[in-house]
Amino acid sequence: MDLDIFYRLRWIDTGGGPHLLLAEESLSSWGGIGDREDEDEDEDPDDSPDPSDYTRACRLTDRMVGVIPCGDGDALVLAGVPNGNIAWIPTLGRSGGFLAQPLHVVDETDLRSTLLSSLVAEALNGPGAEKACFSTGSSGVMRLFDSALAGHFLGAPRAQIKVRDLAPHLPPGALPSRNAIVPDGVLALEPGRYQMRAAFVKTDNLEIVVREITRDADSPEFS
Repeated sequence: MDLDIFYRLRWIDTGGGPHLLLAEESLSSWGGIGDREDEDEDEDPDDSPDPSDYTRACRLTDRMVGVIPCGDGDALVLAGVPNGNIAWIPTLGRSGGFLAQPLHVVDETDLRSTLLSSLVAEALNGPGAEKACFSTGSSGVMRLFDSALAGHFLGAPRAQIKVRDLAPHLPPGALPSRNAIVPDGVLALEPGRYQMRAAFVKTDNLEIVVREITRDADSPEFS
């Protein structure tokens, strides 16, 4: 397995709550910190245990990956650590990659080499790893953002944009550099079903939560 070494990393921050990974087709169903639109009109908001989608996400902060319903599909809640920006690093030659969440500032070269190390592979296959399955929408595009934000804040769907246009690269031979922190990230996957495995990894140089996304070999493609 190889990583795309020229993929320019975008670091996604939050205001302190968990990150969210959601199919682009379901963005309009995520209300963030706003009142939930699917609440019963006769229900007293003060009696509701989950007044917002953000509250629902925050109930899963004891795990590295959790799944909650959102619209016609599911949202993945990425939590389990008190802080840490997340970057998406795709793999070459297949649909998938890593969501890397260092707990402190790291050198990106060290980060990439660590993701390909046997230490990470052992952690992701070990008894302490967490797992979740999810499906993309028909476009395959997934959005990573602060769960406090409402989906409509991120703009109109990009389902018509070609996948290659969603993966900005540096000029050939250039070294990858850290970008400014941005409000959301785009994962351009092939449409279908995927598995996410998550584990905490500590080396001499860094502490990191690694979440690997791999395609389900038996997943049918969307027509």
